[in-house]
Order: sequence, then C-alpha cells, then structure tokens
Amino acid sequence: MWLKEGGVEHPLSDIELSVNCTYPTGVTKIIKFIAMTIVGSALAINAFAGTAAGKRAFEQQKFGVALKELGPAAEKGDRDAIFLLAQMYGSGFGVTKNMNKAVKLYGKAAGLGHVDAQKEYGSALALGDGIEKNAEEGLKWLMIASQEGHTGALAFAKRFAKYFPRTAISTARRKAYKWRQDFKKNSQPGG
Repeated sequence: MWLKEGGVEHPLSDIELSVNCTYPTGVTKIIKFIAMTIVGSALAINAFAGTAAGKRAFEQQKFGVALKELGPAAEKGDRDAIFLLAQMYGSGFGVTKNMNKAVKLYGKAAGLGHVDAQKEYGSALALGDGIEKNAEEGLKWLMIASQEGHTGALAFAKRFAKYFPRTAISTARRKAYKWRQDFKKNSQPGG
C-alpha cells in the first residue's frame, strides 16, 4: 500500500495519520506501528481509563478483571482505584481477604481526599479493625469525612464521640480542620 502525496489522511485506530509524501508499504507499516505504540503508551498513562473499566467490572462482580484494571491506576495514585481495591481486600472480593492491606489502601485513598475512604479509614482506626486502634486519629478522619458531607461518617462520629472527653473531641476537630485546609491549599495549582 502506498500513501499518496498531498496530505491525504489515513485512519489509524482512533487517530488520523496525515502524510505529505509517498512511502513504500514497509515504511508505512513501521510508521503505523510507531504511531500505535505512542497512542498505546498515552493510554497506559491515563489511569482514569483503567479506573472506569475497573469500576464497571467491580459493579458486575468480575473481580479478576477489576483487579487487573484497578491495579495500574492505583499505582499511579488514582484515589478511586485505590478505594475500590481497598473494598476488594476488605471483603475478599476476587482476592484473599486482608484487612491490614485494606486499611492501608483506605488510608492512602483517604489522604488523597476520597470521602468514602476517609469514613472507612476513620472507622477502622477508631475500632482497631485491621490496624492498631487510634481512636483520636479515627475520630479525626470521621470528622473530615463528615465535614465533606458523608452522613454515615457523621452518625458514626457522633456515636463514637460520646466516649471521649471534650478536649479530645476538640483536638480531633482542629486536626480535621487543619488537614482539610492543608489539603485544599495543596490541591490548588501552585499549592
């Protein structure tokens, strides 16, 4: 196959390849291979595509596919992918149940601003489920999630706070406020 002169466009997957000169068939195949490699690399960098596919697989209970899609996205720091992996490890969906690993993943996603992960991480810390119990730190994360509108975290924090002195509650509230301010500041461009 010869590419024609004059800027004729040849479709290549989902992109267009414009060529302004004539190449022999072998060279054209090399150009297409290189272009496909570049496109493939760009797609691999996009963690969000893996997260969307992983979430669909998770919802369809295709946990092997979910694990395959979510793993690379989580490694790139996608908080949604990390949260879904935490759910898989916490419940044993497609993997051996491992609360320690689940809580670490919840903590990582929580630190990246995932509200549901903040609630789960706070609950785990408060109860000592899969991690050494740290009630004050757990209350902090529950307050962070509740300040972001998570009603389940608010209800749990209210029930749990009954067992704390006011000073501990105030300290957790201050730490939650500071964390949120720092997170917002660091999430801003140039922050």
